[in-house]
Amino acid sequence: RSVYGIASHEFFHTIVPLGVHSEEIEHYDFNAPRMSRHLWLYEGMTEYFAIHMPVKQGRQTVDDFLGVLREKIRLMHKFTDEVPLTTLSQQAMERQDEYYNFYLKGTLFCMGLDIALRERSKGKYGVVRLVQDLQRQYGPGKPFKDEELFAAIERLTGPDVGAFLQRYLNEAGALPLGTWLAKAGIALNDQGEPIPMQKPTKEQRQLRTWWLGR
Repeated sequence: RSVYGIASHEFFHTIVPLGVHSEEIEHYDFNAPRMSRHLWLYEGMTEYFAIHMPVKQGRQTVDDFLGVLREKIRLMHKFTDEVPLTTLSQQAMERQDEYYNFYLKGTLFCMGLDIALRERSKGKYGVVRLVQDLQRQYGPGKPFKDEELFAAIERLTGPDVGAFLQRYLNEAGALPLGTWLAKAGIALNDQGEPIPMQKPTKEQRQLRTWWLGR
């Protein structure tokens, strides 16, 4: 990872988890720690912001962004798909060998969530807006209850998003990256690497513009 990428990731930690977090983070007990189930948010979303911002703001090409995704996908396959991310999060102290996967699978999940939110809102609402809404609801001194976050997100978005969280965070299994990326005109080649489709549809081009800014 570049110095810029690391610095961006750490900067976005001022938003997540410093600005939005559960009671487990707010009242962390170093003597008897209770781990939150939401490292996908604290690390995965933070890393997604760090890699998505450069391409969205025109500081990076789409090909460069796909190169970042390619490396995350490659590394993700070194980790288990047999344990849900929420469970791994609660077991983070015991499963430190799996912790880095929150920067990989956690980030790629947040990418899929961003694509899904932008598709259903015709580009008007993505994960940035979602985190901003969560900040308004759970700002400094107002931590959320760990088990209630999914319901809070569902109230802000809809039952389909609640089902999305349940399926890909609370259940084990591989992420359907090919399906998610195809919606934005990006295919996975035979090696599982993301590449632009040669002839994307009008709808695919539109969603990619909403998602990546071009």
